[in-house]
Amino acid sequence: MKNRNLKLFKFICAAGLTVTLAACKHGKPAGDIDLKAAYPEKTLVLQEIAKAIEYVPLEPADSILMDDQALPIYVSEKRIVVADVNRGDIFVFKGDGRNIAAFNRKGQGPEEYDFIHSAVYDEAAGEIFVLTFRKFLVFSETGNYRRTLAFPEKSSNLHLFDFGGDTLLGYDRMSLFNDKMLEKPYLLLSKKDGQPVGELDISFAERYSNSVKSESGMFTAGGPGNWCFGKDFIISDYSSDTVFKLTRDKKITPLLVRTPSVRRNNPRIFLSPIFSTDKFIYFARFSIDYASIVEKNGIDMDRDVNYDNLWYDLATGESYGKVTLTNADSECMFYIESLASDEANT
Repeated sequence: MKNRNLKLFKFICAAGLTVTLAACKHGKPAGDIDLKAAYPEKTLVLQEIAKAIEYVPLEPADSILMDDQALPIYVSEKRIVVADVNRGDIFVFKGDGRNIAAFNRKGQGPEEYDFIHSAVYDEAAGEIFVLTFRKFLVFSETGNYRRTLAFPEKSSNLHLFDFGGDTLLGYDRMSLFNDKMLEKPYLLLSKKDGQPVGELDISFAERYSNSVKSESGMFTAGGPGNWCFGKDFIISDYSSDTVFKLTRDKKITPLLVRTPSVRRNNPRIFLSPIFSTDKFIYFARFSIDYASIVEKNGIDMDRDVNYDNLWYDLATGESYGKVTLTNADSECMFYIESLASDEANT
């Protein structure tokens, strides 16, 4: 176990991107991306893809050591919140990196979580929402229990986002263990009691999973497929061929269309956003050979699952493969091609 004096890159940018959906009723996409194509390498300067960069060393907590599995779930000028979903640790810092609190409420009690399935921080209320097995627990930013929210009755496998005000955005993920999947999986939930107060006009007649199971166990690739960057969301649902931008006033704008269709290929190719700025979207591209897995009733990671990454330029519509980032503030350069596999195992 190691304590890391984590330096956090705060990308202060307008997140002008969006997510994947099925229907054309939201407008015409601006571009397209061929997921079977090979794309050229490119070198980018970090300062070119972020409006401002701030280096924030995080002050170690006295009570809990932060290991290398802890990842930021919220970053603003005033607060930085980091969570380790496996160990159950949650760290809260001021915007300058000074530690406010560190706590772990993992356990089997009514005010504890067995696992952090997803976590959301509401800065205005000073509350942290932790989604655990079929319930939401709400804590103060210092770790004091406040309330339990009921799990939506028709949902099975939610992932949470803060939608602003008194509302959470819940995405009902495709589950291999539930044959009653919601046709409209994007739910607006009350922060007071967890119950649905609305839904987004995003629907699928057929849904696809990024998980597969066999006698050797279950494997899941990629994250939920949807992420929040800045004030906007990227909706890149695994059952959709279109990537959309979702704003907090519920406006859905198509950004690009992927080919081939997710419905028409095996191995099935998926596209999952990792981060975006107002200039670029960075995607994980991965494929799963379901036919091979079913045939041998087992998973060969070298043969059945393949990862790489794609950058999409929102201004030009161009795509790139491996990207080398250089930092004008130092002589270091780094590759971020490995983020796809890191993301896939969270």
